[in-house]
Amino acid sequence: MSGPMSRTASYGQSFAMKHLNEGHLEEALAECEKGIAADGDDPEPVLDRAQVYLAMNRFEEVIADVKKAIELDKVAQIADDAVIDDTLFSALIGWGQAMGGGEKAAALVEEYKKLLPKGVHLDDSAEWARRFRGHKETWVKAR
Repeated sequence: MSGPMSRTASYGQSFAMKHLNEGHLEEALAECEKGIAADGDDPEPVLDRAQVYLAMNRFEEVIADVKKAIELDKVAQIADDAVIDDTLFSALIGWGQAMGGGEKAAALVEEYKKLLPKGVHLDDSAEWARRFRGHKETWVKAR
């Protein structure tokens, strides 16, 4: 976190991420809530919370927080785009897998391109949507 109200444990790492990296999910979540309460316009504690929710497999909350972080960052422009991208993609795939695949999982993964039309996982999300629909992958071996 690097926002003006960010609570950092060390340069570039928030208390929330420190707790997350140590596997202390409830403590990480509490730190995120403190950061959000301190500055509701800072996208970073919201994005941190999305990452904590991802570790907890709370996929719907991840998606909601990523959406909120994207909106807040339109003004703040301080969030790490790669973290937003990877968190969103991981949550969509994880949620789709938790659903057991199928059409609902495929449609969920297709939300990626709507939320991040210039995201780095566009091809991957399309492939996962096909997988969730039951399409087998075909690989052509180079000769």
